[in-house]
Amino acid sequence: MDASCRFVSGEYNAAILYRDYKLLCLIARVKRNRLFEEYKHQIELDIVRTYPRSRWLQDENTQALIMKQLEVWCIYSSIGYFQGMLFLLVPLCHYFQGLHHISFFAFVRMVKNLHFVHKDVIYPVASHKETEESIHVLRVLSHCIQLDNDQMYLRQLVWVIEFNIMFTLALNRCGNLSNTDLIINFFISTLHNKKKFIQRVKTFAFAFLLHILKSNMSPFDICSIEFDRDAICSIIHCASSSGTLFKAFA
Repeated sequence: MDASCRFVSGEYNAAILYRDYKLLCLIARVKRNRLFEEYKHQIELDIVRTYPRSRWLQDENTQALIMKQLEVWCIYSSIGYFQGMLFLLVPLCHYFQGLHHISFFAFVRMVKNLHFVHKDVIYPVASHKETEESIHVLRVLSHCIQLDNDQMYLRQLVWVIEFNIMFTLALNRCGNLSNTDLIINFFISTLHNKKKFIQRVKTFAFAFLLHILKSNMSPFDICSIEFDRDAICSIIHCASSSGTLFKAFA
């Protein structure tokens, strides 16, 4: 079963997604979208900085598609645009080329599932719960790797996990846009089950952190780290395992 089939086998079928997408596109054409106009300039600036080495993304038709998808998004949702969205949307548009309704609604589901993806939309209670769980897992990690058990240091690592080692950053750290298919495939089948999706995000985040710590790199330098295809495969394999670290966190 390919990724598009796995996605539409959830709550919707392809015909319904196509119908709803076309309706949203029609509304975007006939109605001035003040929300999109507010963010349009920032989106134009951000697109060229997203996967700057991708020839596909530098194409004018591709950029027009990304702009259109975000215009439709601003019709669909009142959340608007924030930085980080492109690291979800661009790989999905690349992965589902020619299936714009699929890439759009996959993007919708991911944004809904990743309610903590941006600091402005974090729920305080959920944030506190995530912090306590994260610290617990970091204590487990400290038995595997030399970690400073200082409470403040652990809390700093929690910040790294919750705000940096997340789905969007993981996609951005692929180095090559074509490598993002590995991560999308890992998540796409769970989009319609938020609990399973979030569990995968958590295990992926800690597998990500585990690889950084094993390589003796500082997790605070994560923004300068790029993983090749083999490294991503290794992270996904680790995240897919049923080891005690992830059982403890689940």
